[in-house]
Amino acid sequence: MRAIHGTRILSVIAPLTCLLSFCCSGEETINVTTLFSAPINPANGVHPLWTPVQHYRGKTFVVVPDVDLRPMVTEIDRTGKVTTVPLDLNPDYKVLSDGHNRFTMGIDRDGYLHIAGDMHGYAGWASTYVARYQYQNMMYWKSNKALDVTGGFTFAGGLDSTTALPGEEWGGDSRFFNDRNGELYFSSRVRAFTGGTLGGSEPFIAYGVYRYSTETGRWTALGGKVSPEAAPGAKNFNTVLYWEYTLAFEAYQNAPRFDARNRLHFAIAGNTAGTQGGGLIYAYSDDCGLTWKKASGAALPGLPIRGKDGDPNQGDLIARSTKVGQGTPLHIDKNGNVAVHGAGGHTWDGNKWVPVSGGMGILGPDGMMTLDTGSTLSRSAAIGQPATAHETGFGQVFSISELGLQTSGSVYAIGLPPGCNFVNAKSMSVFKATFMPWANLAKGGAASASSESARAREAFDGNRGSKWFTSAAAPGWLQYQFAQDVKRAILRYDITSGNDMPERDPKDWELQGLNGEKSWVSLDTRRGEVFSQRNQTKSYPITSSAEYSTYRLNVLAASGTKQGLQLSELALIGVDSSSAPPAPKIFFSQADNARVWLSWTAPERAASYNVKRATAKDGPYAIIAKGVTETGDFTDTQCVNGTAYYYVASAVNAAGEGPDSAPVQVTPQRSKPRQPIIQTATGRNTRIVLNWLPLWPDATSYNVKRANTAEGPFTTVATGVTGLTYTDTGLTNDKTYFYVVSAANPASGESANSAPISGIPFRWLRILKYKSIGYEDKGTASASAENPPRETAAQAFDHSLGSKWLMSANAGWLQYCFPADEKWAVTRYKLISGQDAPERDPKDWQFQGSKEGKEWVTLDTQKDQVFATRNGVNTYSFENPTAYQYYRLNITRNNGNGLTQLAELELWADDVVIPAK
Repeated sequence: MRAIHGTRILSVIAPLTCLLSFCCSGEETINVTTLFSAPINPANGVHPLWTPVQHYRGKTFVVVPDVDLRPMVTEIDRTGKVTTVPLDLNPDYKVLSDGHNRFTMGIDRDGYLHIAGDMHGYAGWASTYVARYQYQNMMYWKSNKALDVTGGFTFAGGLDSTTALPGEEWGGDSRFFNDRNGELYFSSRVRAFTGGTLGGSEPFIAYGVYRYSTETGRWTALGGKVSPEAAPGAKNFNTVLYWEYTLAFEAYQNAPRFDARNRLHFAIAGNTAGTQGGGLIYAYSDDCGLTWKKASGAALPGLPIRGKDGDPNQGDLIARSTKVGQGTPLHIDKNGNVAVHGAGGHTWDGNKWVPVSGGMGILGPDGMMTLDTGSTLSRSAAIGQPATAHETGFGQVFSISELGLQTSGSVYAIGLPPGCNFVNAKSMSVFKATFMPWANLAKGGAASASSESARAREAFDGNRGSKWFTSAAAPGWLQYQFAQDVKRAILRYDITSGNDMPERDPKDWELQGLNGEKSWVSLDTRRGEVFSQRNQTKSYPITSSAEYSTYRLNVLAASGTKQGLQLSELALIGVDSSSAPPAPKIFFSQADNARVWLSWTAPERAASYNVKRATAKDGPYAIIAKGVTETGDFTDTQCVNGTAYYYVASAVNAAGEGPDSAPVQVTPQRSKPRQPIIQTATGRNTRIVLNWLPLWPDATSYNVKRANTAEGPFTTVATGVTGLTYTDTGLTNDKTYFYVVSAANPASGESANSAPISGIPFRWLRILKYKSIGYEDKGTASASAENPPRETAAQAFDHSLGSKWLMSANAGWLQYCFPADEKWAVTRYKLISGQDAPERDPKDWQFQGSKEGKEWVTLDTQKDQVFATRNGVNTYSFENPTAYQYYRLNITRNNGNGLTQLAELELWADDVVIPAK
């Protein structure tokens, strides 16, 4: 494995029972490379139920709030280059620090990043947080470029977004995941009603799963409408996959996933309120979520899935008598066998659900299973079989990228320092872990040293608790000779420092091989090495493929002077080369514009790989790469679009080259032109601002077109727009315009037009930033009289027709004061009447402005006004060049009642900044 400069490479050797033919004969190693590290706020942490790290086409991405709780997105390319950008460019957006700020990330087939999270702090009820994110559909962003964070992100979760995920009031337990074809899915706990009709503070009763289309940029809900019986009189506006009564909302955490045959499996804890999450409900789909079945294959007649006894859509009910905690781990082996957690594990034996333990994890491409279990990664071949644990060197391992397993075979994950968890961690690391058929060859031979030769064998006993130590100062050497003078080629050597006395650590050395009887050949030279921890393992690659019967570490200097030398372990890593390796299996092949990506499994005895290509299935095949040591993310960049290529890979060791893999066929070509999606058309004074999201990664520019009707004809108003926004100027206020946008590329032409969107330019700008539509005013409302606590002056400025200001008088005033640093020249105002009692409507008034709230200037006077309907809107405009801080409606007469009321008073100004006088 090629080392990356500046990163830590750990190697751990562990025995592995040969369960399937692809297992190595007795051992395998795991290489763990730290790709990125950063400090984090302990309030942030990294939660194991989320997947904030993903890997696709040679790039790794992670989203984690920094020490200031700003969400940051990091991209690490295959060279080790790190690029970090904020998810939101505005520095005032920070995540909530109550432990609910986790994020999830997904990558669609085109490489666009999808990020969701922080649902708890910025849900519809959270009126105390960043204004622009209040009362939105959900916290959801998409990248503006494919596999590139430098283009930034667009918020796509707004109520006015045309690409928002369906539904409202999402819980925090959300997750993006991919099927075996790379299609993107999203799952989340969903609030299916409001009003607390079932009791409890968090009456979540539903779970949703949604599929994304790269062609349309839209999300489709899998499932059916929540039944009205869920909560009488409730909204029931969500399409969900599962629902049931429960007071234990913690049970509604789930991680649906696909098996190797692309069947979607779903399991969730909790069924009816009477058992409070005491059961596990399971179902699967073999058509990507369109229809669902029980484990027996019996079809569910409809959706959503239920947990209620006797319901025709009830899924499998497992372990009902035992209360289940948070989360429902769901694990699958390569044969599609399923295990779900709850009072231990349960698996379907073909007839019933039976208890099972061990061997549960995430399916890897070689049929082995990888599970994050604290500080280890575990491997087994099937559910119920013992798993072998491999130490990672991290204190905690969280958030494994399943997409990375599918496309590269390696584990990409977040690791935390030893002794830390997601509550108290102050730093995090992104690492890559690769299981390899390499083993420590230094076993069964003879060990010797320049001094203390009797203790030399302790450096080759696989026990970090023992060590080779000599009081003799450097230089000194430690030597290993294979039994019966067998020669072996090594690919890497690992040194593990001693348990104490860092001054005894080797600092300068050469690793040498014995050529003949007396001649030593230098294979690797190191200077100034430092072991920062006790019993720390550091790995060093060897480029020579020559075989030697004897190797020695010739230590030239130690970290201290005259303190002696020591090390715990010296491992000589190689492969069994008694015979050529078997064929690998190419499990991932994908084409793009003049490129092809390949990944394959690592068979036993493989030291390196040759990649070959042909234009016919039967060949002849030409080698396009030799000596490849990475089994994932191989890229062929010498391709011609439209040409069908066939690829095979073979494994090589010192004994020779093994047979070729089965061929895979891939045809690179440009992606077809795909129209963008216009998100918003915002009207301003004589202009409309358009914003859109890309769906075509190869687009280099965009064309903007305008019409007077949605049907057209459309006239091009701009070409060659390179960004994702355009402002159309010189328009007529209060006129409706329709727009479409097309994407273009000189080599591929122009896409079809987007769906049309309309916008209206207008002279006036609404200057009150209402909480109920995503903003937060800093001004204050007051009145000559009001009816607290629910019918106060503030209710006339909340953008809600369901509330109102009421005073017990037929005359009086209603006032709004902007913050001290904010003044506006108001030229338009709207009155919205109350929901009832037209006799309470204002009839005569003056609209007035003031700089200090004492002396008032009348800007508009109205008499004998009538509102045509309840919640009727009357609009008034006038000229006013002066910016005031205070405005009031001075009502002199109402329509004949002793009470006066208004639902809303809206203030508007010209969309031109007028300096305060």
